[in-house]
Amino acid sequence: MKDTFDFDKIGKRMPYRTPDGFFDKMEEDVMSRLKEQDSLFNAKVAMKKPVCSYKLIVRLLASVAAVAIIALVIGSVLKEETSSSVVGTADLIQAFNQLDDADQLELLSTYQSDVFMDE
Repeated sequence: MKDTFDFDKIGKRMPYRTPDGFFDKMEEDVMSRLKEQDSLFNAKVAMKKPVCSYKLIVRLLASVAAVAIIALVIGSVLKEETSSSVVGTADLIQAFNQLDDADQLELLSTYQSDVFMDE
């Protein structure tokens, strides 16, 4: 076996060969397959079910009902909290009378000097 390889003997020719018309036939094959796939895709799109189906309507009604129930529960909880936190004038007078004289004077002076109370 020779130790040296001579590139000059090979020259600048392509080592690979294709039959005549190979690329033209390949182009035709690819285009025909694309047309087949396009026609299959269009057929599948045409066979699709309508969007407004029975299951969709049932799911929509169930979600609306769930939201309505949650709103009613939250509303009733908020109503109970506000009704229990209302303090009448009699309760305030009773609480004020239970304070000692120094605390009563402190509260009165604080409220009399409050800028926002008179508005």
